[in-house]
Amino acid sequence: MLTKHSVDLLYLACNRLEFTRESFSALLQNTDWDYVRELVLYDDGSEDGTCEWLENALRKVRFPHRLLKTRFGSPITCMSHFIESAVAPVLGKVDNDAMVPPRWLNLGLDVIARHSDLDLLGLEALYPCSQDLLLPRSYAPSQFIGGLGLFRRSAFHNSRPEARDRYYGFQDWQITQNRKRGWITPAIPVFLLDRCPFAPWDGYSDRYKRLGWQRPFKSYSLDSPLWRWRWPDQGSSPQSAELKLNFAWCGAVREDFSNIDILPCPEQEGTVDLRKRWPWPDGSIQSIRAADLVEHLPDKIFTMNELWRILRPGGQAEIAVPTTDGTGAWQDPTHVSFWNRRSFDYFEENNPCRRRFASRYGITARFRPVSENRVQSIDGPRITLVLEAVKGSETTAEVAVKSGGDPRFLCAMRVKNEADHIHEALSRALALCDRAFVFDDHSTDDTPQIAASFGSRVTVIHSPFVGLDEARDKNHLLQRILVVRPEWVLWIDGDEILERSAPTRLLCAARSNRVAVYSLRVAYLWNDPGYVRVDGLWGSFRRPSLFTLKGQPCRRLTFRATGHGGNFHCGSVPEGLIGRIAKSDVRLKHYGYLSPEQRRRKFEWYNSIDPNNESEDHYRHLAEIPGARHAPGPVRVEAWVE
Repeated sequence: MLTKHSVDLLYLACNRLEFTRESFSALLQNTDWDYVRELVLYDDGSEDGTCEWLENALRKVRFPHRLLKTRFGSPITCMSHFIESAVAPVLGKVDNDAMVPPRWLNLGLDVIARHSDLDLLGLEALYPCSQDLLLPRSYAPSQFIGGLGLFRRSAFHNSRPEARDRYYGFQDWQITQNRKRGWITPAIPVFLLDRCPFAPWDGYSDRYKRLGWQRPFKSYSLDSPLWRWRWPDQGSSPQSAELKLNFAWCGAVREDFSNIDILPCPEQEGTVDLRKRWPWPDGSIQSIRAADLVEHLPDKIFTMNELWRILRPGGQAEIAVPTTDGTGAWQDPTHVSFWNRRSFDYFEENNPCRRRFASRYGITARFRPVSENRVQSIDGPRITLVLEAVKGSETTAEVAVKSGGDPRFLCAMRVKNEADHIHEALSRALALCDRAFVFDDHSTDDTPQIAASFGSRVTVIHSPFVGLDEARDKNHLLQRILVVRPEWVLWIDGDEILERSAPTRLLCAARSNRVAVYSLRVAYLWNDPGYVRVDGLWGSFRRPSLFTLKGQPCRRLTFRATGHGGNFHCGSVPEGLIGRIAKSDVRLKHYGYLSPEQRRRKFEWYNSIDPNNESEDHYRHLAEIPGARHAPGPVRVEAWVE
């Protein structure tokens, strides 16, 4: 065995926050740090909070470490950069999707020490795996190995890998070098989160692939033993069939769920008295459907606590209930508890109601809202909420606050079909704001799913309305904001990106007690994402976008109808605020008019919904019509520089 402090260890991350949390926690827990001289973390341009999460996690680390914030754009380039500064005789590399089991480093170093001619040892489970972590390993020679492994530093003394097409280059380098390489055998149970065939990891992978953060890979078989050391019950065991429960009130059964009722019914698989402790173990259920159930149970707190207790971390509950806004909640003689949307605030992570009353009321449940939908039935309004169970300190919104957002600030967006830009828009906004409320106007792309992927920091509010009315939608969103009452609201569009310096500058601006509203500059990208248009209206446009609720007459605040088609142009700041308006030089990078095709579509759409609008000059500036009042031309652009 090699001596202590004989390894420099590289941990490489780029976005994929959920993977990072899980894999880095496993690395910290399962590595014998006596053998590590230094842990070097590379965050290569993450925009989803990964870098901030790692910074917070490293505050608890007591061994030598460094975090480098880079923008190489390639894991191969990061690896070569790490090799240049490494000192220890052995180098290790672990990516943020790799789950390493106990004794992984000990077993790998033992192989390196016993085979002095071996230069590169791959640690992925390419050969039959043994769960016996005391069993000595050897290696099987191979033409090349993957990037997860242990390498002698001397193997790179003449040359280093060079990136090819972002992800490639390490295997090319191996083929050209006279280096002995092989895979560890019997394999140790290292596995990759991006290949896990079960929730929540398969869902995260699908989202990461849509965002371009991950390549498609074939999933492991559900029968694989690789993850038993981490999740002993996960797989194709009989228990897995019981992971989904449908509380099937009055026979509303689901074929793909275990159907349970609180009253005997021939369609159900069983009845359970849910007024007593529920019979399922802690953290044993992945998904729960509870339609028309909770109003039949007398103790709201007990019901929500038990629902949360039996769900796995990240497990979801879909709850449908008639609300007290109509007769449906009251008319049924078997209803013994009464609910509306605010009833759930007391169980919502980081909600002021939960913060204030949870310990006093005995509330242990902690959920984040994933989605909500309100419909009108014959008996009055009904609300359907999807709630995700939040368990463990590493997934709480308190960590999210530390990772960038100021709890005094909230971001508001009204969006539709902004999947191309919503992730970047929210990532930048959440560097300033603790939370974001996103009102989704019936998107047909992945906009709501991308927004929900930010976890507890973003609440997606699905439109309950039919038809186009910008003022109506914004007033609906405003009422939700007034419930949580932030000090400041940043109201922007889903295709608008705060420039990087904005959080620091807006935090300073918020110190003024006399300013109620700040207007921000809107910079319109034009034909090339590296350039903005600067002639006419395009170079001078400002929009009030940041306002305070502190000391304001909130009941009087409203977005007024404009009379234009769809009540367009009702603004991003409500009427009724008291205080002066100030200008800020903070810029919003606007993607909405980037290409000629986008501008032509917007021109035609605006004129179809809002024809004959003289104040907007019939939107001629969008179509680049010469002599247009707001931008007569010629077109001038400047480079976008932050």
